[in-house]
Amino acid sequence: IAILEVKFSGKYAFKPKWAGEKKAALALSHDVDYPEMIKSIEILRYIATHRFKSKITTVMDVITGKEHFWKFYDYIDLEKSYGAKSAFYFCPLKGNLLKYFLVAPDPFYDIRKSNFKKVAQSLIENDFEVGLHSSYFSYLSLEKFKNEKNLLEKAFEIEVLGNRHHYWHMNPENPAETAYIHQRSGLLYDSSISFEKH
Repeated sequence: IAILEVKFSGKYAFKPKWAGEKKAALALSHDVDYPEMIKSIEILRYIATHRFKSKITTVMDVITGKEHFWKFYDYIDLEKSYGAKSAFYFCPLKGNLLKYFLVAPDPFYDIRKSNFKKVAQSLIENDFEVGLHSSYFSYLSLEKFKNEKNLLEKAFEIEVLGNRHHYWHMNPENPAETAYIHQRSGLLYDSSISFEKH
């Protein structure tokens, strides 16, 4: 960071690194990939993983819903207990199992469902950020990207300022082109700070 400060010090005024002379900061975020358990898949996955050590009680917990992935309210309570506020990135493009294996590994959920709208409202009311988790091939065109952003804004009745690409899947040949799409879409930031294959 010091090298960057020296290089750009003549052009930009740098703010103090952290407020109150603190030495570090932590940014919490969640990619909402698989919030609703598909029971048949999870039972098969559990049995395949544990084989003869599989427990019928665990299988029954999945069947009855005692074991689940809908943990949003747990995260809210946990983070609030530490005085933290994170960002939750939702994908507006609903995939399916067939597309997952043949086309793109996009999430299976539907943000238009009432349970997603309710949890988004709860996150917003508790001052958590709700952002875009753009689909696997969203980087291919400005129109596709803007459409996903608009779908999320309409479903949750919010202005989307931030994004993280699913699997960090940006244009591997020209990441600057993806950044240009972000800018043209009206994003304030993108937190895809890595690349899928690098």
